[in-house]
Amino acid sequence: MAGFLTDNIISNAYTSLIFRKGDDKLYYDNGTTDVEVLDLTIINGTDSDNDGRFEFESTDSSSISSALTSGNLAQFSNNNDVKFSIDYNGVLQLKEQAGVPTAIEGGIYYKDNNLYVGIN
Repeated sequence: MAGFLTDNIISNAYTSLIFRKGDDKLYYDNGTTDVEVLDLTIINGTDSDNDGRFEFESTDSSSISSALTSGNLAQFSNNNDVKFSIDYNGVLQLKEQAGVPTAIEGGIYYKDNNLYVGIN
C-alpha cells in the first residue's frame, strides 16, 4: 500500500495510516512498505475456545506473544481508577473502599484490611 490511495481520497498529505488487510492483520504504511502492527488472529477475547464461557488466554500457538509474567491479566477500571483486577498469578485484587457501601446480598467489599460479605 506504500504511496497514496486515490480511490479513498487519501493522498501524500497523510502522515500515519493504520489499516486492516484481508489476512486479519493491522498495518501502517511507512512510505515504502506496509509494516505489520498487530496480528488480530492471535487475540483471544471473551471465549477463547467457543464453549460459551468468558475466558482469556494470554498465549498463542505462533509464539508471537507469550504468557504474562507480571502485571494484571485482567482489570476493571472506572475513570482510570482500577476497581478490580486479577494479577498474572491469579490473585484477585479489590480496591479498598473509603466507607461502607450500600449492602448488596452476596456482595463482597474490602475495607480496613478486611473482606465483608453482604448477607440478607
